[in-house]
Amino acid sequence: MAELKGSDTVGGNQFGSSVAMSGMTAVVGVWRQDNWAGRACVFTETATGWKQTAELKGSDTVKDHSFGFSVAISGMTAVVGAPDKTDGGRAYVFTKTGIG
Repeated sequence: MAELKGSDTVGGNQFGSSVAMSGMTAVVGVWRQDNWAGRACVFTETATGWKQTAELKGSDTVKDHSFGFSVAISGMTAVVGAPDKTDGGRAYVFTKTGIG
């Protein structure tokens, strides 16, 4: 068993409200981080345990975008949803160089 925790998450950030896994990589949404701008944490299982290997943010996310509300991963590609309260939302696609 392993317990994953983001490097600087705090109570109320909703770390873990969305989780996806592919192979030895997990993506965890943190959609209330930074005034609901949000982010996603990427973890990779190594020989010594799970390590956070990346932190994903949208290229234009700001307060209330809720980046990380939904996450998905398949192989080397991760998709992170940001429903955004004001402009209809977005989905961001990251490839291996961005997901660890």
